[in-house]
Amino acid sequence: MQIMTGVRDFGKIEYAEVDMDSFSVFVGNNNSGKTYMMQLIYGLRKNLRKYVHNYQSDHLAQIRKEADNGKVLLDAAMAKELEKFLNEILEKNKEKIVRSIFNENISIGRLYVKFLFDEEEKMEYLLFNSEEKKVLLDEIKKNLYMNEKRRQLVLENLNDLSAEERNWYTILIVNHIQKGRRETESVMSTIALDEFQPFHIIIREMLKLFMVDSRRILFMPASRTGLLMLYKEYFAHKADEAVQLLGGDNIENNDAVNIGLTQPVYEFIRFMQTFQSDLGAAKRNESLICFMEKHLIEGKVYQNQGNQALYQGKDTEKGIPLYLSSSMVNELTPALYALQSASQKDYLIWDEIETSLHPQKQMELVRLLSRMSNHGVRLIVSTHSDTMATKINNLCMLSYSKNLKEKQAEILEKVGLEPEDLLQKRIHIYQFTNDESGKSHATELLYNEFTGYEFSQFHDSVSKLFQETKLIME
Repeated sequence: MQIMTGVRDFGKIEYAEVDMDSFSVFVGNNNSGKTYMMQLIYGLRKNLRKYVHNYQSDHLAQIRKEADNGKVLLDAAMAKELEKFLNEILEKNKEKIVRSIFNENISIGRLYVKFLFDEEEKMEYLLFNSEEKKVLLDEIKKNLYMNEKRRQLVLENLNDLSAEERNWYTILIVNHIQKGRRETESVMSTIALDEFQPFHIIIREMLKLFMVDSRRILFMPASRTGLLMLYKEYFAHKADEAVQLLGGDNIENNDAVNIGLTQPVYEFIRFMQTFQSDLGAAKRNESLICFMEKHLIEGKVYQNQGNQALYQGKDTEKGIPLYLSSSMVNELTPALYALQSASQKDYLIWDEIETSLHPQKQMELVRLLSRMSNHGVRLIVSTHSDTMATKINNLCMLSYSKNLKEKQAEILEKVGLEPEDLLQKRIHIYQFTNDESGKSHATELLYNEFTGYEFSQFHDSVSKLFQETKLIME
């Protein structure tokens, strides 16, 4: 399933419709709306929850009816009803949503989402609630589709619940069905309520397809080095003002408070200021962290006892304050923090990703992005670099081309890549183009089995330089 976000007449963007739930790359000229679109997606996935709460819609009637029987099958037809429900809310609240993200009134003609379900793809939501615990556990076992190790862990947890002297828990199983094959995605438990409300439990879980946990998403703006160096000074001057504004009786809501930053940028600075490392997160992402330390920053970033960030190069014995290290290290530190954060950041929106990186490091960064995507991190990145674009294209051809399968291992060895660098899923590349009126639109680039993606804007620049050089040489 693809989850798309679309806009019409949003600021200078005349039209854009992009995938927001896998690995997407934005390319295009300056001032074409890429950053606007990235910040909108960030704010939309974080803020929509408050508009959904208690919203009534006829489009949920079928889901409500099936939920009463403890089973809802979300297929292409049902997804359309869920899509209409969300779009009702977006149409009614689009100006408020934009204002809450940008702290400004930016014109927007239309804001919508779209679910693209394969006809053979379904999501199955099964709800179990019974006082006969043994009977219920037997029924749950029949609906678990997972490897044996994970299955045993789930059953042990359920047995622990059934042994407790309290009301039985409500169990929700979510199964993904693809071409008739089931795979259990999650098993959750909630304390049974006096009044059983299956619809609310299931619809809340369905909406997680679109709305992410606000703690797990991070927008990383351009000019990260400058923001990192200035954030302490900024917050020192803003603290009293912010407390006064947020605590004042004359302020009706936080949307009225404009502190001179967009919500995504403000929350990035707050994340960096309040970052806390978590051993569990660092362990889960150990391979990614090690890759960054070895191939990108060539050292490590850590915090001393005074909570000061230090950088230690691979051949040095002592760390130096982060602000004295190279701009490359400063630019990449937020990504390192995201992989080690106690808030488990697994959705990164990364603007101008190649900033301060030498072309060789840019190519290593592409390898990191592929590994992060394979590891389950959702990514939206933007780039102005033809080096990044070419490396992404090469990696896509190596990963997807059927013609290269037989010699794939040989090519990987020759170009210094590893099997872990290959993309396991398709990525989406969108080119933002300005027209003569100054408006822009986003077009998804199509993948060609033999040539990959055609980055026309980069090719035009290279061709122009080639012709210029040719004239000079003549």
